[in-house]
Amino acid sequence: MEKLMKELKDLSTVMKYLDPALKAYIDSNDPRLYFCFRWLLVQFKREFSFDDVMRLWEILWTGKPCKNFHLLFAYAILETEKNTLIENRFSSTEILRHINDLAMTIDLDKTLCLAEGIHQQLMGADELPTSIQKIIGLAPDVADGVRASLSSMDLKSGQYTPDRRTPSPSPNRYASSETSSPDIYSV
Repeated sequence: MEKLMKELKDLSTVMKYLDPALKAYIDSNDPRLYFCFRWLLVQFKREFSFDDVMRLWEILWTGKPCKNFHLLFAYAILETEKNTLIENRFSSTEILRHINDLAMTIDLDKTLCLAEGIHQQLMGADELPTSIQKIIGLAPDVADGVRASLSSMDLKSGQYTPDRRTPSPSPNRYASSETSSPDIYSV
């Protein structure tokens, strides 16, 4: 439950950075984003057909294009529903009902493309807050430092070798000379 609450908080942080107006409206109704609880709890299982959810899960499990891509995916859904939520002045109960009514109506391909676009927007930001960097896996955390230290130890001899380091992830894992972004969503 603690992890789920952290993910809701991280989604809130992402929303605040990307769309302060949407975040302000949501905060006036449901600041804890409980209407997103089901999405994160079952990883969108109830939102898509079996084939689509299997495809989505395969994508999410790759960890690409970034750590916590499921949060960008959740934000992408909210972004597509922003006008409906705000123009209709939905209360927290109405937001919950509307979000639940989206089940089996969300266009997976469109939402994946939007989420990847959001990722590219974050990657292209001139100054990305540390909190966002941590959420999408760009900022090293304490655990990464421990992993890097352990990976510098030669397990056979037990000797620490400081010149052997774990490479840091590149900001754009898809950069290549041929294409700027492969289609990672086709199975």
